[in-house]
Amino acid sequence: MSATWWLAGVIAAVVVVFVLATSISHSTESSIELRSNQLISNAMPSIQTLSTTRGDLRRLENDIERYAVASPDAAAELRAQISAERDYIAANFATYSALPYFPGEPRLHDRAEANLSTLAAGLARYLATPTAADGSKLRRELDAFDESIEQIITLDATQGQRLGHEIAHIHDRTRATAAVLDAFSVALAIMGLILAVRQLYRAREAHEMREAELSSQNEALGEFAGRVAHDIVSPLATTSLSIDLIRRLQPDNPTMQRALDRGAAAISRAYTLVNGLLTFSRAGGRPAPGQTTRFDAVVADVTDGLRAQAEQDQIELRVAPVPDGSVACSAGVLTSLVTNLLRNAIKHMGTASERRIELRVRDAASQWRFEIEDTGPGIPKDQQARIFEPYVQLADGSSGIGLGLATVDRLVRAHRGTVGVISPGDSGHGCCFWFELPKATAQPARETVEALEPTRRGAY
Repeated sequence: MSATWWLAGVIAAVVVVFVLATSISHSTESSIELRSNQLISNAMPSIQTLSTTRGDLRRLENDIERYAVASPDAAAELRAQISAERDYIAANFATYSALPYFPGEPRLHDRAEANLSTLAAGLARYLATPTAADGSKLRRELDAFDESIEQIITLDATQGQRLGHEIAHIHDRTRATAAVLDAFSVALAIMGLILAVRQLYRAREAHEMREAELSSQNEALGEFAGRVAHDIVSPLATTSLSIDLIRRLQPDNPTMQRALDRGAAAISRAYTLVNGLLTFSRAGGRPAPGQTTRFDAVVADVTDGLRAQAEQDQIELRVAPVPDGSVACSAGVLTSLVTNLLRNAIKHMGTASERRIELRVRDAASQWRFEIEDTGPGIPKDQQARIFEPYVQLADGSSGIGLGLATVDRLVRAHRGTVGVISPGDSGHGCCFWFELPKATAQPARETVEALEPTRRGAY
């Protein structure tokens, strides 16, 4: 077989490698996106909702104990509070019921739903006639419902961990495949160069007029071989085969670019939720540059959504006049920050006699300052330094897993902002959580590593 045919075979092999790499990238994208969607739409929301339900269940149990020994006046108030807590638990469980299920989860859901119905009936009976026998039975029904919820949370956490391991395995497998294709591409490039040189040597032995023509053709072949080496070896040398390989070889293909964007988004979502309980320590990555959000609409939307929850807990939710302006972040990020802090203030209002939360937005030179001030019990001074750390929960029996304020801290720092808390300490006069974000017109054009260095501040 002549060198020409060998060279044609090398070129065909390069095409096959490219098609194979494209197929692998699409397969990897689909696999990661499927598992990411399961994490986002099932495991994480289920765990969060059911953890909140368990916290509400503990509060309900405490109020039932108080109801058993309460005076007639206090008993009437406790009945209303117990009924509200019962409705809130039922609403949370209904939210969970609307989510997708993992295999084996419907059976656990049906058991929990039956336990909830039994608990509701027992609670109604006990509120009507609070006997000691009914109280003991009601506590057993509370424990049964709590145990069934715990089983569901354990199943969802196990499934979430499995999905995380599968995503990591897919990533490792893709890297190994990329290394193999990279080595094969190098071998093809070397073979192509050798064949081109061999063709050039043979052309020199031909007729003088033919020699020039053959020399020109072989130079073209040499240049082509060089382009093949550059276009194939360089992309395959990266660790993100599904992104870089297609992006460099098909820069003018809009369909391919959209597929790459979906793949990048799926990978970004997977790394972000798995760390969280798998993904949280990576919760502070660089945001996309150029994002701006008018905060008046976000503030109105978040406060309208939480007003009913605040009123249910007899809390007055105030919003000071909001100035006109924009911050340098996405609407989703700002919504997450304000929602986390308002929910935190509502959840930890406790038994304060004055029950008020106020949201303010202030102009702070090149920043916009957001303040959420409450009249709750405040934060002890010795705990204020660690309140933004992951998994820190100051209140015993608190619902959730202690990532709300840590998420706020990571998001604010990732967007070149600052965050802190002002509280008098043990005096019980509430506290004020605040964060500052750059104004949209003052956002730097380029993100740097220094932007992620801690910039948290506190004032006491």
